Amino acid sequence: MIITSEQVGKGHPDKICDQISDYILTKILKEDKNARVAVETAAGKKKIFITGEVKTNFNYQKNLKKEIKNLLLEIDNDYKNFKIELNISTQSPEINSKVDSSELGAGDQGLMYGYATDETSVFLPIPYALSTKIILEYEKQFASISEDYKFDSKAQVSFDYKKKKLFNINLSVQHSKNKDIDILRGELKKFILMVVNDFENENGFKIMAKNTEIIVNNGGTFILGGAIADAGLTGRKIIADTYGGWGRHGGGAFSGKDYTKVDRSAAYYGRYVARKVVENKLAKICEIQVSYIIGRPEPISINIESFGTGNEDKIKEYIKENFNFKLLNIIKELDLKNIDYTKTTLYGHFGKEELKWK
Repeated sequence: MIITSEQVGKGHPDKICDQISDYILTKILKEDKNARVAVETAAGKKKIFITGEVKTNFNYQKNLKKEIKNLLLEIDNDYKNFKIELNISTQSPEINSKVDSSELGAGDQGLMYGYATDETSVFLPIPYALSTKIILEYEKQFASISEDYKFDSKAQVSFDYKKKKLFNINLSVQHSKNKDIDILRGELKKFILMVVNDFENENGFKIMAKNTEIIVNNGGTFILGGAIADAGLTGRKIIADTYGGWGRHGGGAFSGKDYTKVDRSAAYYGRYVARKVVENKLAKICEIQVSYIIGRPEPISINIESFGTGNEDKIKEYIKENFNFKLLNIIKELDLKNIDYTKTTLYGHFGKEELKWK
């Protein structure tokens, strides 16, 4: 059984949009903890278009275009001529009346999943955790310090679970026109082997990378990238944001949404609970599905799946005794009114020590 997962860098056009949406959300919540925010961003054709709904008395649009431009320029100077257009309205009073009832209700209907596995020290699947580490280290060791290497990047890792062996690793990165493609490939192949070695040491196992096929920039040169070469959109990297294809997904994106949007908050809590189940050795794998309807303060269904690795009756009892999926409790327990959501946007929303649900 070969499973493939991917991660993308901060210069990917979709991730540029996620960063803008989460920047706006964080800016608003810093000044107004009870604001309601659902902001979407699209990028392409030298334009950033921001739309959505916001309910707040804070003048968040003051200096916003300049701040977003500065955010873009940290990624690439090519964005200096991009135009930024705002098209944000107030939250629908019908939605608001359901959410801000006597007991805070869910901001939408839908289903969410939380997932954890004991495969790695961060309780995430091997191919996903490794592809994420490759992107993170690439940005630290190359894109952040060299003008020849840029932030639009993708890593893809395929792992053979039957043989317990890496099958192949693929990395594609944007680069300057001055960078020789053969030199780039040589440098990055050597880098990938070092990352794999560190990953093995962190997790205390060998995943036999010696004979693994390593592919770098298989399409050749990658000079034109980011939102210059392609369009971007908030929420289009939901699998890279979660578990890399392991664990199911309810379809709701995270970035740009405040804590009343259970697409985000309940998915975070589901991960938090699933990780606790695995950490406490009640199962080797845990997946939790939870569903809500708009205006209801608690879920209408919860389902637990351990894939034969645990006693699900004991898991259900443990969850019932220790966790509360009511929206108000999720917000309080995870401190979601005080989160810097820009810390969640890149390299996945899970597995980060600085986040309570990690």
